[in-house]
Amino acid sequence: MTSLEYLSLLDNNFDGLFSFDSLANLSKLEIFRLSTKDSTLQVLETENFLQPPNQLKVLSVRNCKFHDIPSSLMYQHSLESIDLSHNKLVGMFPTWLLHNNTRLQGMYLINNSLSGILQLPNSTHDLLELIISNNNLKGQLPIINGMIHPRLENLNLSKNSFEGYIPWSMGEMKILNLLDLSSNSFSGELPKPFITGCHSLEILKLSNNNFHGEIFPRFMNMTQLRWLIFDNNQFGGKIQDGLSIARFFSALDLSSNRFSGQIPDLIGNFSYLCTLVLSNNLLEGGVPVQLSNLGYLFILDISENRLSGSMASSFNLSASIDEDPRLDVFLLGGNLLEGIIPHELCKFKYLSILDISHNSLNGTIPSCFTKILTWVEQSNDTDGIPPEIILGEGHRVYHYFSSYNFTLSFEQESSHSKFLESTQEMVIGFVSKNRYDSYKSSILRYMLGIDLSCNELTGDIPTDIGNLQQIIAMNLSHNFLSGSIPESFSNLTNIESLDLSRNKLSSRIPPQLTQLNRLGTFNVSFNNLSGPVPDQGQFGTFIESSYGGNHGLCGPQIKRSCDSSEPTTQPATPSGAREDEEDKSAIDMVSFYWSLSAAYVTTIMAFILILWLNSYWCKQWFCFIDECIISSYCWVLRNVFHRLLSKLCMLIVLSLALQMHGNKGCLEKERIALLAIKPFILNATVSATSDEVERNRTVESWVNDRVSDCCNWYRVECNTTTGRVMNLSLSDLLYNSTTILNFSVFQPLEELQILDLSGNLFGGWDDSRAHHLKQLKILDLSYNRFNGSILSYLTAITSLTTLTLKRNNLQDFNPTQGGGLGNLRNLEYLDLRGNSINVSLQELGLSNLTNLEFLDLSYNSIRSGSLQQANLRNLEYLDLRGNSINVSLQELGICKLKNLIELNLRGNNFEGQLPPCVNNLTILRVLDLSFNQLTGNLPSINLMTSLEYLSLLGNNFEGLFSFGSLANLSKLEIFQLSTKDSTLQVLETENFLQPPNQLKVLSLRNCNLHGIPTFLMYQHSLEIIDLSHNKLVGMFPTWLLHNNTKLQGMYLINNFLSGIIQVPNSSHDLLELRISNNNLKGQLPMNIGVILPRLVNLNLSKNSFEGYIPWSMGEMKSLDILDLSSNNFSGELPKPFISGCPSLRFLKLSNNNFHGEIFPRFMNMIQLNWLILDNNQFSGKIQYGLGKASFLWVLDLSSNHFSGQIPDWIGNFSHLDILVLSNNLLEGGVPVQLSNLGVLSILDISENRLFGSMGSSFNLSSSLKKLCMQKNALNGSIPNAFLRTTADLLILDLRDNEFSGSILIQIDEVPSLGVLLLGGNHLEGIIPHELCKFKYLRILDLSRNRLNGTIPSCFTNILTWVGQSNDTYRIPPEMVLDIWNNGYAFSSYNFTVAFEPEFSLVMSPQEIEIGFVSKNRYESYKGGILGYMLGIDLSCNELTGDIPTDIGNLQQIIAMNLSHNFLSGSIPESFSNLTNIESLDLSHNKLSGRVSPQLTQLNSISTFNVSFNNLSGPVPDKGQFGTFVENSYGGNPGLCGPQIKRSCDNSSEPTTPPATPSGAREDEEDESAIDMVSFYWSLFAAYVTTIMAFVLILWLNSYWRKQWFCFIDECIISSYCWVLRNVFHMYDDI
Repeated sequence: MTSLEYLSLLDNNFDGLFSFDSLANLSKLEIFRLSTKDSTLQVLETENFLQPPNQLKVLSVRNCKFHDIPSSLMYQHSLESIDLSHNKLVGMFPTWLLHNNTRLQGMYLINNSLSGILQLPNSTHDLLELIISNNNLKGQLPIINGMIHPRLENLNLSKNSFEGYIPWSMGEMKILNLLDLSSNSFSGELPKPFITGCHSLEILKLSNNNFHGEIFPRFMNMTQLRWLIFDNNQFGGKIQDGLSIARFFSALDLSSNRFSGQIPDLIGNFSYLCTLVLSNNLLEGGVPVQLSNLGYLFILDISENRLSGSMASSFNLSASIDEDPRLDVFLLGGNLLEGIIPHELCKFKYLSILDISHNSLNGTIPSCFTKILTWVEQSNDTDGIPPEIILGEGHRVYHYFSSYNFTLSFEQESSHSKFLESTQEMVIGFVSKNRYDSYKSSILRYMLGIDLSCNELTGDIPTDIGNLQQIIAMNLSHNFLSGSIPESFSNLTNIESLDLSRNKLSSRIPPQLTQLNRLGTFNVSFNNLSGPVPDQGQFGTFIESSYGGNHGLCGPQIKRSCDSSEPTTQPATPSGAREDEEDKSAIDMVSFYWSLSAAYVTTIMAFILILWLNSYWCKQWFCFIDECIISSYCWVLRNVFHRLLSKLCMLIVLSLALQMHGNKGCLEKERIALLAIKPFILNATVSATSDEVERNRTVESWVNDRVSDCCNWYRVECNTTTGRVMNLSLSDLLYNSTTILNFSVFQPLEELQILDLSGNLFGGWDDSRAHHLKQLKILDLSYNRFNGSILSYLTAITSLTTLTLKRNNLQDFNPTQGGGLGNLRNLEYLDLRGNSINVSLQELGLSNLTNLEFLDLSYNSIRSGSLQQANLRNLEYLDLRGNSINVSLQELGICKLKNLIELNLRGNNFEGQLPPCVNNLTILRVLDLSFNQLTGNLPSINLMTSLEYLSLLGNNFEGLFSFGSLANLSKLEIFQLSTKDSTLQVLETENFLQPPNQLKVLSLRNCNLHGIPTFLMYQHSLEIIDLSHNKLVGMFPTWLLHNNTKLQGMYLINNFLSGIIQVPNSSHDLLELRISNNNLKGQLPMNIGVILPRLVNLNLSKNSFEGYIPWSMGEMKSLDILDLSSNNFSGELPKPFISGCPSLRFLKLSNNNFHGEIFPRFMNMIQLNWLILDNNQFSGKIQYGLGKASFLWVLDLSSNHFSGQIPDWIGNFSHLDILVLSNNLLEGGVPVQLSNLGVLSILDISENRLFGSMGSSFNLSSSLKKLCMQKNALNGSIPNAFLRTTADLLILDLRDNEFSGSILIQIDEVPSLGVLLLGGNHLEGIIPHELCKFKYLRILDLSRNRLNGTIPSCFTNILTWVGQSNDTYRIPPEMVLDIWNNGYAFSSYNFTVAFEPEFSLVMSPQEIEIGFVSKNRYESYKGGILGYMLGIDLSCNELTGDIPTDIGNLQQIIAMNLSHNFLSGSIPESFSNLTNIESLDLSHNKLSGRVSPQLTQLNSISTFNVSFNNLSGPVPDKGQFGTFVENSYGGNPGLCGPQIKRSCDNSSEPTTPPATPSGAREDEEDESAIDMVSFYWSLFAAYVTTIMAFVLILWLNSYWRKQWFCFIDECIISSYCWVLRNVFHMYDDI
């Protein structure tokens, strides 16, 4: 049957062996299905079938005893559905099936033995159904599950061993219809993205897990839910209102959780609800009357809660019973309900099970129960309880294949499985036959019962109860029922369980009851019954306990004779009493004692056996015994012998005190000396909370009384033998309390050895009695303001071994004063860091400090000197970094310091080559020569075998460098190398960096590397790798992350890496990843946030990445800096990212294609300092979610599509420094709240739709440097605050608005204003002379206004224009704010020198850009170019009068535009002094006279225009003027010269057009003729080219072609309908 394409052999009784070889010739077969009913068929898998060219689309092999997935499926790549359910498959989940079959829609592996974790493909897959229930899979679900399978409609993972939480990415499954995660070990709360994102979900089953937390929040978005099964979890809290959004509920099961509060009324709105199960929770209050609205309810179970109130009033049954209610199961047992049983219950005609037991109901049993049809007569099966509640046909989802065209409609197994696996098997618990049984499946259909037990019911049992012929179980026990047992009970022919015990029933047991042949359980114990017990039929099987507590009964079953003459029973209980105890028979005490002993011995042996087998429990047990013994012993000592023990201790203390040289505490004079310091502590300035705590603790401790021992005071330590003060710490306690340190206060502390006075800002020394402190060894005076004179006092303390003077003001250090440092011969530790000392090394007097081991002279101003003459033979640590020492290393004399362990010469001007003698420093561990001027080739340093830290960054090394020169440095951990001029070529050899050489830090910046050195393949301990600023090519080196699990920083900035970025398969603890300025492309890995959850700094800027930001980036809880700018990212910002990065301080997404609204209320980036989103497509209003970032410094939302008004709450950002909202669609007024931004330096709200006047209350920040509001519709007068400029304001741009009025300037101090742009408004009046007070003005634009009057001649007061300003007033090219990374330190080495990464500082400049008209065009000047631009533009006004001659003195002006005014007079000859001018426009005025020939001296001029004036005479033709064309002079009929083709000979005919009348103003430019023939030909060519390109595009792209013709059809139809409706007035009645 070689043409066979579809073969289905499902559900038959085949047996024996089946081989796929029998199908080997069916090359066209696409669908094959096989299964058996009795599992007797054994399928054999061979290699001949399922290999190319055989490509199946559907394969279903169910119940065929497969143990392994056929390996031949590896050759299948066209599968659309695969079903291997109900086999015996073992092994891992077959992810490769998804990899190989990209069109796979359904995957079914139900009821197998698969194990391990669930793994997914690396890329998105269009799978629709995944059902792998009832296996042994475990572990957590992949966090990116929802991203890999966004189109899943059916996901069933039930009955496995999965654990962990539901991934937030499942919120991406927008069309998920069914989700079953029941019977696993999931835990945690339901994630917000899941609750809000799965809006298509209809069935959600999470039962039998460990989920917890509150659910159903208001933002829940599961509007299509029909089935919600959450039973047997740990959910708690109230049932919230978010549940109300799902109005189509069919089943709601929240049983066996911890829900509290009342049953919400909103449940009554679920009009389609069939099943409501809320049992076994902590619900309280009444049953809401709104439940009466549930007309389709089949099952109502709210048992085992804390519900209270009257049953009739709580549940308004009378209101709900209008027609025939369908309620089958009604369970209210185990609550606190009271009142009578309402008769309205009898209207539930189809009730099967009624349980209202274990309440406090009273009254009589209603006799109307006979109206319940199911209990009285045989009902139809359709009226019984269905074995399972199944969604109707409308909820089956069929997936059809479009890839074959059979007449037979193929229905996948997935359709049925989605239907069948979604069924909720009904389980009802009910007491029957004296035990609590669960009835489920088809058994439940036949169960009919009533349970009224454990209430307070009274009265007789109604006789009509006997008519409930179909009842199977009836329980009326534990009430106060009286009367006799109705004889009508003999009609209960189907009853199997009847319990009437513990009531007050009397009389006899009717003998007619023996007709109940099905009765299996009968109990009438503890009543007042009498007479013989029936013994026929089933009653012959009931034992004595069924009748106990009825002393009037007799018969052989209860061993009591009915002969009245020989009573064998005990006296009867009085008739009025209720018997609550069971009848007790005698106990065999011998058997009892033997059984008790056996149980005790068995328990002891089992306990010993457990301790013997389990060492951990054994250890814990004996620890517990020890703790009990010790606790008991301590209790005895504390409560029995405490008095005796206390006296004994006192004697011991006294005896010891007598032996301690008579010590009675600290000396009185020392105590007085310390108390003299206390007032200074009280007067100190406290700058931080921690300092205040320290001060208060010290003050409270230093008590002035005779009892207090100063040796016990805080920050004071004494000698334990002598009681003399040895250690006194006053650091940060005397801050600003006094500027002069009076050292005499320490004179009484004669044995003081350690004195810490750091951090107090002392400025001087008042007493020279320091020499009295002969025992002082350690003195810390760091972080004060001592000058050089302090050394004259300190030299007297010759006992000092440690002296710390870090961060003082010793710049006036005098080496000859007081003997210098030479007198301190015992010094071992000397720290003079950061004192601006500017003497040479020799002048420091270090030659006598032969014991010195530690010397820190870093960050001073030492420029020369040598250590060759200093006898520092014991020196181990030398730090000279941050000076300006300009000698060679040979001259410095470092080679003689052979005991050096750490040498730091970073950041000096050392020159020359690295001397070979450094190899003599054989014990040196740290060598830092970075950022000097070292040159030449790098010598071999193989003899420095102890070296661990080597930094050669930022020098001028050249030539070739081989790692072989470091081959012997087996201890090297940190190596850094870079050059300034890129002349060094690094060669990689195989001899270095192979095991055991294991680096922790490697930095090779700017070393001309073209590839990543291959020796790094052997490195597995790297913590930082920096290969930035090289020429690396190839893919992103993911293997570096794989190999180095401890890697914390990876820096590949400014290279040529390409391809996509890949991350490892498992989580990595990387902290910083900076790969900006490369050629990387593609989408970011969707799991990047899961793999790199600890990232602190991520910089991917200046690449070609595309796609959206992955949801998983919300998992980066520690992310501090994120820069994705200058890429091709698009899409909206994902919710988990916005709400999940609370530590983010720097976020830059500029120059991408992001869109959508942002800043929702759930935004959680509360630590943001920098937010830069410019040049994207964000839109909508600026929402309040941004208001949570109260520490914002920079906010740039420019060049987007934001609309609405500028929110007032932006004025609450008290730390905001830069606010840029330009080039958006913002409207409304400028909020006055912006005046509250007290530290604002840049405010740019230009190019929006803002309107209205600026109120007088609008003020500027005193620190404002740039204010831009151009290109809006602001009107009214310019606020006084704008022109009452502050000293810091540099740029004021108000162009192209509708400001009116005059220019009023009020200057209180010398302003720094450099750019003033007021052009394009409606300003009028004269140009105020106050402008000339802006001495540092560089660019002035008053054009396109209505200003009149003359040009002020005082412009020469503006220093920048006349060449007298300093460069310090130049406009900065950019305004820079720095944000520091939190950073991290390495714990894996213990150098004294602090390792400082080169990457901790992030600088994000705000580049200054100014637009200005120059050379007849509008140019933008920015960056460094702006600093050289000086110009003035007064064009397009109504200025009159002569041009002031003094204007010619503005020698630095580069561009000047005075055109389109009414200026008269001649062009001043002083203009020849404008030596730097490049553009001069005087056109469209009334100037007369000639063009001065002196102007030819202007060698820099490139644009000159005097057209449309009344000038005359010859046109200059020398220098630059020889290059100007006729347009520069047009409209001046009196001019002549070769440039304008007009001869200066009076007899010649004029060749120019007639002059414009002198009184007219010319507003149009002189237009030259157009070649119309060429114009028409070019127009025709452009038209044809456009049409051909459009046709070519439609021909190549079928999708666009289809969309184009659909658009044309739509336009034709719309036009046709419009004509009919508006022209012929048709369809007016529609």
